[in-house]
Amino acid sequence: MIEFEELLRILRATFAVHGRSILLVSLLAGVVAFGASYLVPEKYEATALVLIRPQEYPGVMASTPSAKEMLSLPASGSAVQVDTPSRTYIEVIKSQSVAEQVVKKLGLDERLRLRDDASLADRFRYRLRTTVLGLRDLAKFGRLLEHSPLDLAVARHRENITLSTVKDTFVFEISYLSGDPEEAASVANASADVFVAYSSALNESEAKGNREYIEQQLAATGPKLEAARSELQVFQEVNRTVALTEERTERIKSIASLRVDLDETEADLAGQLQNYTPSNPQAKLVTGKRDSLRRAIAAQEKELQAMPEKERKLATLNLEVRTLESGYEYLRAQHEEARLRESKSIAEISIVSPAVVPSMPAKPVKITYAGIAMALGFFASLAVALYLEAADPLLRSGDDAQRALGVLLLAGIPKFEESGPTT
Repeated sequence: MIEFEELLRILRATFAVHGRSILLVSLLAGVVAFGASYLVPEKYEATALVLIRPQEYPGVMASTPSAKEMLSLPASGSAVQVDTPSRTYIEVIKSQSVAEQVVKKLGLDERLRLRDDASLADRFRYRLRTTVLGLRDLAKFGRLLEHSPLDLAVARHRENITLSTVKDTFVFEISYLSGDPEEAASVANASADVFVAYSSALNESEAKGNREYIEQQLAATGPKLEAARSELQVFQEVNRTVALTEERTERIKSIASLRVDLDETEADLAGQLQNYTPSNPQAKLVTGKRDSLRRAIAAQEKELQAMPEKERKLATLNLEVRTLESGYEYLRAQHEEARLRESKSIAEISIVSPAVVPSMPAKPVKITYAGIAMALGFFASLAVALYLEAADPLLRSGDDAQRALGVLLLAGIPKFEESGPTT
């Protein structure tokens, strides 16, 4: 293995002989690449900023997930969060439905059609594009496919649209890259508009679904509560001498409260399992809370079973009534909150800064092309120089002779410069 000092010696010897050639090749490569960058079509990038504030849903509604669940999460950092919310947003923006709306709104598909009055240059570009697509289809599928202007425009939109988050904020950047600066700005703004409208419609639909779901729960709980109250009243009228002590009354209140907490926790867990696996720490935390509540309820209900029969029956009926009352009140509070959410914007989604027409191209960065070319030229020429040095048998110094022959150098004969005759 070559030691570091030996490597330095080889590099110094190589630069001593081929240094000028290496630098000349590097400089030439940079100049050529800089010039060639002018042949690369310029691309302009326009960016629109969208603010998406998170929302919280009532725990009772966690068991009714919908497509909007993942769209209500912040851009960075949350206690309940999927792996990467920004990926969810970009998939929505790049989806076929949203892309088609943007393309049709701006008529981008019409720009890809070959008009009868098209110029020769436009016809050439059209033929070149269709030829490239045909070759790609042949290489990918083994046959030619039909591509409509709408399909091509949608594919182009999905390829050039990007989304990124501003760190530690709820702001997202929607950017579009195009050879036309005005098109870049219009597509970025249209994409933001369609995304906001799509998300708002999804929010409204979910708000309505949540409210209707709670109304169904209220409608089912009301008759049960009335039936439980009637049964308790009948039992008390028949058994007038039966009464519960204050301690047992408080225990019944405690069990009823624990049951309500258990219902909320189970609903929360059902919502968690829509986004996480059971082994996820967040899901395991909620599962542990549910199991703890179940054990506490079972322990307190076991104590009630030790009471005399009539007292046990009265306690059971009281417990049922209190549990239903607590659940009904909770549902009424959630229903009122759901109505308020439905009457206004559930999640604030708005465009805080529309895209403007860029004045400077984003690509190509000519100095980058030149820098990369110079680096490649330098290392390529250095590799060639090292190869030539290794293949050259010429010994240029005493050290070279000593290493090649394996003997000690006794003396060296200096090189004398020739001088003219003296007079």
